[in-house]
Amino acid sequence: MRVLEVIATCLTTGKPDDVVAAAFDKRGNIRLVLAKNGDIGSTDYTATRTFISDLMIASDWIDLLPFLVNHSKTNIDKRISGLHRSITDIRSTLEKAATEYTFESMEKEFPRSDDDPDIMYVGKDIPTVARVLSDLIQECINASDFAVDEDQQSFMKYVRLVNVAGILWDSRFLSQLISDPNRANWERI
Repeated sequence: MRVLEVIATCLTTGKPDDVVAAAFDKRGNIRLVLAKNGDIGSTDYTATRTFISDLMIASDWIDLLPFLVNHSKTNIDKRISGLHRSITDIRSTLEKAATEYTFESMEKEFPRSDDDPDIMYVGKDIPTVARVLSDLIQECINASDFAVDEDQQSFMKYVRLVNVAGILWDSRFLSQLISDPNRANWERI
């Protein structure tokens, strides 16, 4: 996501008709301009100030989770639920496509995975790339079956979901699958 999209997404609550847009005003000094449909109230100003303040002291995105869960819980829950439905619905399609796909090395297939396969298989031999892909799909389904709350366990679940979904999204397999025009109109199995 681009930085402006991230800012707008973070300030969107997920309530009906709550849409936030962000832009930079480059006339003179660069300023962040936020727009919202509907009336702007004191809670909007407070949320924006809190977000900017939290953003300035955050060392990474995880430091923003308390703000996001407090302000954007509905939006986050909608996104988690949508991911869960989508990945569950297309699982069989992904598995069928995987049977027709020629896998490369673990590093080429999962360039963003860092040590994740090692973590998934602690004390075990890392299986084939095809098996890791299948396990990532299942882990994405399992990890997306929750609603976010303001507690450490929920934050840990959310971080796990973001990591697993990110690895799957950045996989060579998925990249080739969605860029193949012959597969664009696949019917769900």
